[in-house]
Parts: sequence; C-alpha cells; structure tokens
Amino acid sequence: MINKLQGFTIIEKIGLKHPNWKIIRSDLSNDFVRGLNDSKIYTVRTAVVAGEDFGLPRMVGVLGSEVKKRLNQLLENFDDKKSVYLIIYETFKARFSGNILITFKGFLREVVVEACNGSLWNLVENNIVDYNARIKMKNSVIVDEESNIPEWEGLKKNIMNILAKASTLSLTEEGTILIEWSFTGEEFLFYELKSV
Repeated sequence: MINKLQGFTIIEKIGLKHPNWKIIRSDLSNDFVRGLNDSKIYTVRTAVVAGEDFGLPRMVGVLGSEVKKRLNQLLENFDDKKSVYLIIYETFKARFSGNILITFKGFLREVVVEACNGSLWNLVENNIVDYNARIKMKNSVIVDEESNIPEWEGLKKNIMNILAKASTLSLTEEGTILIEWSFTGEEFLFYELKSV
C-alpha cells in the first residue's frame, strides 16, 4: 500500500517532473510558511505518515497571505503534528490534466487514463472527461493501445518510464496505483501517486 507521502517520494525517485515543491513536517513549517510571497498563488496539500490519507484537507490556488492566515485551520483536525507533512508549491496553469490508473495483475498491466481540459478539478470535482486512453500490456509488451489525448506520445513516454521502474520501487504488487498529472503547454507535471 502506497500512501500520499510515499507517493511524493516515489515521484522524485522515478525522476518524474513535478511542481517545485517543498515537503515539510507541519510542526516545523512556520519559518517556511512565513517566507511565502503574499501575492503569489500556492497549493498546499497535507499527507500523513500512517493511516487514512483519502480526503485530507488542502488549499488550492490560494494567495500566500491567505495560506499564512488559514494554515492553523487546515491543520486543526490533526492531533499529532509530527506525523503530518505539508507539500507546498506555486500553483500552475494547466492546459489539460488527468488521472492515470495502472493495474498490476501478475504479468499483465492495464493503464487507463482520463483527462480534461484545464485543471484537474474539472475531472475530480465536476466529472468532466474530455479525453481517454488505454494501454494493455503483457510481459512488458503493449498488446493494445488507444488514445485521443493531446500530446499522447509525451504522456505515454512518462507512463512507460513509471512502468519500467515499477518493480524496483515495489509498485508491482497486485493492485492499482493512481497518478495525478497536468500538461502546462510546455511539460508534464506529476503531483500525486498512491494506491487505490
């Protein structure tokens, strides 16, 4: 089982491009948060060392001045601040975004991608799906592939990179991982990876 916090580390280990984030333990965050630029827009995500990590509180697209004001409110439901981590990065504009679901079944791999124009919020909050893709693999060989996702070859290259490194990162146990990503118009950025 891979939780959010482990997923951020895996994204870095795989070498996937990600937002320029800072990962800090919430009880040690004050100096960093005080140094945020009041007029820049940030995303702040929370992750826990252990336990349930679905639906954790977050702030998306919030001015630095507002992050400073609302940080305690964001963390108020966590008793042990030493087990909570903040992932903070400048919010970026996405041309399109999506989810990648990779299912591992023995030597079989199935990759399902759903994507939307603009922010990932359009997909996860409003259930807007503008694009789809599917890859089926057996013994690391693609046996079926279809996609109408723009910039598909670039995204597929990243997916194949994830699959190539999956066994060395203990991702290949039976089950499914979820990866969130966006295309900025220049590059793909990956900002969540976890078991589902």
